[in-house]
Amino acid sequence: MTVIYIDILLALNLFIDYVLLLSTARVLRLPTSKGRLIGAALIGALSTLWILFPFAQGWLSTLWKLASAAAMVRAAFRFQGWRAFGKQTVTLFLISALFCGLCYAAWTLLSPPGLLVQNGIVYFDVPPLTLLLLTCLSYGGLCVFEHLTRKRAAKGRRYRVEILDDDLCVLLEAMYDSGHSLCDSFSGAPVILVKEKAVRRLQPLYSLSSDARPPGNVRFIPYQSIGGDGVLAAFRPSRVTLYADDRAVDISGVWIAPTTALRRDEYDALIGAALTDLVP
Repeated sequence: MTVIYIDILLALNLFIDYVLLLSTARVLRLPTSKGRLIGAALIGALSTLWILFPFAQGWLSTLWKLASAAAMVRAAFRFQGWRAFGKQTVTLFLISALFCGLCYAAWTLLSPPGLLVQNGIVYFDVPPLTLLLLTCLSYGGLCVFEHLTRKRAAKGRRYRVEILDDDLCVLLEAMYDSGHSLCDSFSGAPVILVKEKAVRRLQPLYSLSSDARPPGNVRFIPYQSIGGDGVLAAFRPSRVTLYADDRAVDISGVWIAPTTALRRDEYDALIGAALTDLVP
């Protein structure tokens, strides 16, 4: 008889749910924050206490998982309409089901000690380093799949980016670049390249320099291009909205990277498919 420890169950599923939410954000290219992901993962971890109820099987278990996925999505990502909410919930549910299915297959075929799958919930009694390695490999494979299946933006659309920070607002003309895939390597949040002079009044340049101690909303993001590689200082405003023709999408959570490399006068910002895919 397997003994389940509540603290291990909660800690383990907190980690797994965080990675599943991170995978969902990566697949759907959703901007979010670490705090929101942790809070949503905590909701998911608490929902695993369902495993303690012997009657929680069949359709009741499926409904509980869908409700948990919906609660996690609502906590992790900004609400962008019921259609987007449904798509996010189904994606998280499917990724979770795939992960659980792989664990169940391993449990059935290999019967590894320390692995238990019950009521659709996974419980491991394995070394933390082993779990960390397997989860990182799974996430890495998902990132490769996301990169290979990235869609292209529709042609002929006019894009604009509205950046709001400290009650100051700028509206920038943006251009879509199919080769622009820069993102935060940890969270997967997209990065918008903007002309340095276009956002100068939003974020003083001295706070972005490597010689100064950056504030909490500044991150240094490495990049590689044909012309070379380096590090860009990016900041996260309080609110960012993407306009595509007559449609508007809240993309708050993205990073804004000022640069002097954008010299063409037709646009002030450069966006990639990670953001244009969010526009219906």
